[in-house]
Amino acid sequence: MKRLLLAGTFLASLPATAAHAACIVPPTGTTQSGVTLFQCDSDNQATDADDLKFFINKTTGVTAVDGSLNKNASVSTFENIGVAADAPFNQEGNGFAELHSVDAGKVTNALHDVTFTPRVPSTVDGLFGHAGIPFLGFDGFLGRGQVDALGGTGPESMRTWDGIVTLEVLFHGSVTPVDFVFQGDTKHDDIGAIGFDERGLQASTFIDSVIMHLDSTGAWNEVKQFDFSVPGGEATVPEASTWVMLIAGFGLMGMLGWRRGFRGLRA
Repeated sequence: MKRLLLAGTFLASLPATAAHAACIVPPTGTTQSGVTLFQCDSDNQATDADDLKFFINKTTGVTAVDGSLNKNASVSTFENIGVAADAPFNQEGNGFAELHSVDAGKVTNALHDVTFTPRVPSTVDGLFGHAGIPFLGFDGFLGRGQVDALGGTGPESMRTWDGIVTLEVLFHGSVTPVDFVFQGDTKHDDIGAIGFDERGLQASTFIDSVIMHLDSTGAWNEVKQFDFSVPGGEATVPEASTWVMLIAGFGLMGMLGWRRGFRGLRA
């Protein structure tokens, strides 16, 4: 019994794993390469304690731009995440990132790869309720988009897309990216949020880059609504359920110790 209580207390003390309310784990498995994959049926919002929304200033006709985590402010503070693409795009408003191909809706659309790279070291205002927290990188990503079908020949209305989106993830310290493959919907071009989060309990594992990739059968009409997870957020302040488990575990251990002492006095 004591061993069970000790085990329960230890498990309760571990940081909670990430959970995105609108998302499910893809049927390919709960984890790949130590991360949990998510595939969502709609927009994603930052729902975890360690998730930060991504903002970009208005810009047009560029292939690279920097964005800011957690704070929509002046461009001088946009220093956390770099965005690069293989074709020009527009950010058509200042705010929550929404990048449109300059050739969106056309068969000439050539936007197949959008790459996100951390800018470190930098800072994040408002992270975990504090100002100026050092930013050393991210360990999770969620984003969504819309696809222009390019497969086959003929008029645009007859084009097809194979429904596959690949996230090419380069983990820090690795030289070869890991591909996370998501099966989309070939009948609809609106992709619910896809991504990954938390390499188990390794709070110091960072991502060097994430590429949202489409093959030649499709191009990005737009990509948008990105969240990045920052290691350590959930371990900073335990959730209420964690505190309850901790208190219950220690209380039961104390009761066992009291009963042992009482029995000793009776003996």
